[in-house]
Amino acid sequence: MTRRHPSPIARRYFVLVVVVALVDFVFGATYVVHMTTSGVSPAIIGTMLAVAGILSFVLEIPSGALADRYGNKRVLVVGLIGWGAAQAAFGLAHTAIGAGASLLLLNVGLALYSGAPISYTINALRRTGLADQAPAVARAGNTWRWVGAGVGGVAVYAWGTFLGLGAVLAVSGVVLLVAAAWVALTWTSEPRSSNGPSTAVDHLARSLRQSWHFVVSETGRRLSLAYVGLGFGQGVLVLVWQPRFLESGMVPSGALGLVLVALMLGAAAGSTASKVLDRANAAVATSAALIVIAVGLAATTVTSPAAVLGFLVAEFGIGAAGAVVTALGQSLFEDEKRNTLTSSMAAVMTLAVAVAQFVAGLVWDGHGVGAASAFGAAAVALAAGGAFLLGPARARSATQSLTDVGGNIDREDQIT
Repeated sequence: MTRRHPSPIARRYFVLVVVVALVDFVFGATYVVHMTTSGVSPAIIGTMLAVAGILSFVLEIPSGALADRYGNKRVLVVGLIGWGAAQAAFGLAHTAIGAGASLLLLNVGLALYSGAPISYTINALRRTGLADQAPAVARAGNTWRWVGAGVGGVAVYAWGTFLGLGAVLAVSGVVLLVAAAWVALTWTSEPRSSNGPSTAVDHLARSLRQSWHFVVSETGRRLSLAYVGLGFGQGVLVLVWQPRFLESGMVPSGALGLVLVALMLGAAAGSTASKVLDRANAAVATSAALIVIAVGLAATTVTSPAAVLGFLVAEFGIGAAGAVVTALGQSLFEDEKRNTLTSSMAAVMTLAVAVAQFVAGLVWDGHGVGAASAFGAAAVALAAGGAFLLGPARARSATQSLTDVGGNIDREDQIT
């Protein structure tokens, strides 16, 4: 039975998730404006973001393999230091070279961070006999991430009142450095893997093979499809929400920050509400959450108050789907491979977001932003249908798998 109160392991994880989400939101809300006000041209900005995105994608799975070999805590601390130092330097940079170098280092740190906190936490819960808390922790971590993003919106407004954008970015980077020190000093060290190959290169090569075999396996294809649907929904929504609101005149431009906070809280509500799907067939749970995203995006194609509700519904679905696929994915991964496979799914979603935004951008350019929303709704609906049809009849819920099994990717019937 799940404990009423989260363990200290879980509470530390939630604190870190909130802090990192806040800092990440601060960066996402200000970095383009900071570069343009520093005199960096749009073409250079686009090129730098593309290169940084490719670097992050390439490093995602190898960083997970390193964490599985040397410990999630070690890689987590290094990632936070790299990310924090880069974000602080980015805030102080006033040239394209300085901004570009900082952006590359930031993506290295982000790749190292990605997957490490949840992998460390689930493994620690299992080592200490608290595997029954894992499903609730996976869901709550997703919820707290959205809450942290909402707080980040408030922070941008509050800090921006007294500081310039560069200073806001620099301060947020220092916050990550403090978080790195806190993790290094207070989080328990992990036992190193003792059954791996003799060298780091051999371990990395084996991890890459395992990741590929998992992604192309029947189980991996099903989970990947769920992440693709989530990635398409999130990618299109991020692309269209600002122009859609401004184009329709639904809110003044000065209120976009408040709208974004509301959207983040909508995602947090969806993550929390996903608890009602705990005992459902995981194929049904995943498909239901994706359908909510599709319905929300479809509603945003109209120029009326229904569009506002549509964005909230879509974010609600994104929060719910994120919680469901996180719990489901963690139920399938062995402790020794947890970060590698978590990073594999992050890479799949990163690629899905990139493809979705590329195609949606072309649709937007040719047919308008409403058509881009419609494209996103159709793509997510197709993914939802695929996730439902591919689920086998002998279904278990993500919660049951995560609590009772605790991670065995050889069980083909667990992703259902």
